[in-house]
Amino acid sequence: MAKESERGTIDVRDLQDIRELINPEGITDGKIVAAQARFYDYCKMMNPKFYRDDRPYQRDLCETLQAIFEGRLINKDTGEPYKNLMINLPPRHGKSYTLTLFVQWCMGKKNDTRVISVSYNDILAGRFARNVRDGIDADKIDSKVTIFHDVFPTTRVKQGDAAAQLWSLEGQFFNYLATGFGGTITGIGCSMGIIDDPIKNDQEAFNDRVLDEQWSWYTDTFLSRIEEGGMQIIVMTRWSTKDLCGRLLASEDGDDWFVFCRRACLDEGERRMLCPDLLSWKSYMKKRRLTDDLHHFRCIVQRLRKTCCVISHIVGMSEGIMIFGINGCSQRIDRGFIGLINMFMIGFLTRIFFIQAFLQHGVKNLDAIFTAALYMIYCQVRIIQELLC
Repeated sequence: MAKESERGTIDVRDLQDIRELINPEGITDGKIVAAQARFYDYCKMMNPKFYRDDRPYQRDLCETLQAIFEGRLINKDTGEPYKNLMINLPPRHGKSYTLTLFVQWCMGKKNDTRVISVSYNDILAGRFARNVRDGIDADKIDSKVTIFHDVFPTTRVKQGDAAAQLWSLEGQFFNYLATGFGGTITGIGCSMGIIDDPIKNDQEAFNDRVLDEQWSWYTDTFLSRIEEGGMQIIVMTRWSTKDLCGRLLASEDGDDWFVFCRRACLDEGERRMLCPDLLSWKSYMKKRRLTDDLHHFRCIVQRLRKTCCVISHIVGMSEGIMIFGINGCSQRIDRGFIGLINMFMIGFLTRIFFIQAFLQHGVKNLDAIFTAALYMIYCQVRIIQELLC
């Protein structure tokens, strides 16, 4: 305990002892000490060009991550700290990058942090794990550039146990495992489970089979690896209500998840974007028009698929035939009158749908309607080829 001298001041040697108790690593630089204590300051120190105070969503995200790590993010319904976090941000806004820095910071704070991270394939998962490992293991080349060891000098990667997707810190048995969805993670538990970008593209986002397989692997395998009191973090751009985030929120445990969500456009009337430097209003509207056209095209194709199924059931059931479906797979077609009826019924109903789509969506979506029309013409040509064989 610091003592007062005869003149009533604090002994300098006692103050030094207090500093060593607070910071046993001997760091006295105020900025370094702040980076140890606050994750957002760590991010700004690692990449000051990207993490800026005029991008408030970055500060909010960093503070949310730190709060859930420290058990300060309280669920108002239960009065207990949140253990599960969803991060939904637009593409190219630093979701995954911030998460790699967060894992580094957590391991610097607690060397026994054990992480399992999952991405849509092994390549992306390996890159995520490598970025965390290389950030911790970086050597200082430029004295003006701050590296991880400047902030946490005693945390180091164990040599000889530093494979890109499975590695440990000095003094630990296991700290990090990365794998793709469906990969092997048995035999290892974690205090932090991370799922980063489980959806590869829009085709997977609307593929029920892929979504069902991801959900099954999450519930059957991933959840069993989370240790008691461990935390889960899911980072993804939302595509569908049937994706992993949608199913979790719709489940009976949906209230156990804290959702950090920011839209790309905060106010369309004022054209105010979340971060104009990363996504401007002009780029946003251009991408949105393309997305809308794709959505309308999917709606048209979905209705055509249902129509083909109905026709196959009505006309083909009694004759035991299969028609050429909209899914692009040529199947057996009985030659003769029944096949011709199928072809003309598909053509007739398709034209009705296209007229309805044109009246509903207007001229701006002609490209999507025209693309679907060409696809249906292709289907009918394939039917004729089958009939003439």
